[in-house]
Amino acid sequence: IEIGRTPDTLRLLPYLSDGTDYAVLALSQNQVRVFRANQISIETMDVEGLPTSLDDALWYVRREPTLERHGSGEAHMAGGGQNYRKSDLQQFLHLIDKALCSALTGTHAPLVVIGVGYEASMFINESHYRHVVRTPITGNPDSIDLRTIHERSRALIANQPGPASAATARAQQLAGTGRAVTDPAEIHQAAEIGAIDNFLVAASLTSNGSYRGRLDDLREQLACSLNLALTNGAAAFVVADDELPVGSVAVAVLRY
Repeated sequence: IEIGRTPDTLRLLPYLSDGTDYAVLALSQNQVRVFRANQISIETMDVEGLPTSLDDALWYVRREPTLERHGSGEAHMAGGGQNYRKSDLQQFLHLIDKALCSALTGTHAPLVVIGVGYEASMFINESHYRHVVRTPITGNPDSIDLRTIHERSRALIANQPGPASAATARAQQLAGTGRAVTDPAEIHQAAEIGAIDNFLVAASLTSNGSYRGRLDDLREQLACSLNLALTNGAAAFVVADDELPVGSVAVAVLRY
């Protein structure tokens, strides 16, 4: 136990950033469900404003029957509530996306989508959630039990690049643009105003690293910045020292 002016979150970070939590959207026109999952368990997640079905989302839309003729010359009335146009499906998916983005605000959990091919792909392509997994699980989720949903989503997540890898790649991509800050003073200023999206810390500063002893001025400043960043919804990751710019022990990727 180390007692000081600032909680040494740097040492705890390896236990706070395993990145195993994710969400699953089981999508069909008849039923919409969302689950919270990790490598061990899966459970239903209540999402405010989430439509339960396409009929529920577009209850206010009335489809007038239309006359359809077949090659035999016979005609029958078609249309009504079950023959939805593409624009109706897009509106349905938009309402789902809006509810999910609100529910997942402040998290960096990957979102796995399971559904019929074209519906799942349309949702992924039009979603505003930044962490949606680009590869869907295809199939009708209404006919798949929860255990199978968990197994298939867990396998998909296991094959995705980890959150730390994605954050490191993003930091490298933004290097030199002003969006990836390495100066401790600038990192602290960004943390104070809630401008940090991802906070990358060198492994040598954590409990898994080589650094030992009491907090020096630099570590205390970084620990304080990290605490502020986490409070304001940033995601923090431990990365190898050689994955950070030379001479730096932390990188803050800014939201703006």
